Amino acid sequence: MLTQPNQPIRFENAEKTQLLMRFGLDSAEAVTVSPNGRLLAIASSKEVFLHDPDSLERLRYLPMPGWVRCVALSSQGLLAVGGGYQFDPLITIWDTANGARLRTLSGHASWVISVAFSPDGRFLASASHDGTIALWGVV
Repeated sequence: MLTQPNQPIRFENAEKTQLLMRFGLDSAEAVTVSPNGRLLAIASSKEVFLHDPDSLERLRYLPMPGWVRCVALSSQGLLAVGGGYQFDPLITIWDTANGARLRTLSGHASWVISVAFSPDGRFLASASHDGTIALWGVV
């Protein structure tokens, strides 16, 4: 018996997990699921796709100003996208409900390789290829 899509993968059922869908994109740089399990974000080159993880329906397409390296979703429905090369290492924060770009953060000297929200959504941590880690307050 295979696990259902909404069942957690556990040691007892890991061998019964099945592939539900494969996305055909030019490149897949990063993927994340929201803390509440209601949103799937896939980063591909200079774009991010938001999907419903249950139906796999595409909910939103977000074109990015530069190369995307990493994505994170907060419990408040915010999307953080990091990327860029050494001349444009930016983090962009989006509202997933309406697709509005809320804020762009700069402060790293090279591309951003990882972003993560704190569980309460108050902070965003970012790591860069330049060897620095930054902690941002999210308002």
